[in-house]
Amino acid sequence: MASFACGTIFSLELIEGKMIDPASVAAFLDLRGEWKPALVFVLAGAFAMALGGVQISRYMRRPLLDAPFQFPTTKTIDRNLIIGSMLFGLGLGSGRFLPRPCCRSPSDR
Repeated sequence: MASFACGTIFSLELIEGKMIDPASVAAFLDLRGEWKPALVFVLAGAFAMALGGVQISRYMRRPLLDAPFQFPTTKTIDRNLIIGSMLFGLGLGSGRFLPRPCCRSPSDR
């Protein structure tokens, strides 16, 4: 239930931040044309929330809804990570394929 609630809240935030509109995201990624920095505020808010969560987790012995914390065990940047990041960026940029939440209003489609 906790995963479902988090996914629902995340989808609603994407809708509110207009990150489901491909034109809005493409305008944000277009640095050479008419760059629209509106999504910087969405990214800054997400970064602040994540940073706050990390800081709070440092003072907790265990998470509220799980037994142990599950942090990554490796901190090395390997070939698979770089290739995966490049493929994601190429697919996002060249194909203009944007991941979208599943819950959208009919006017957003």
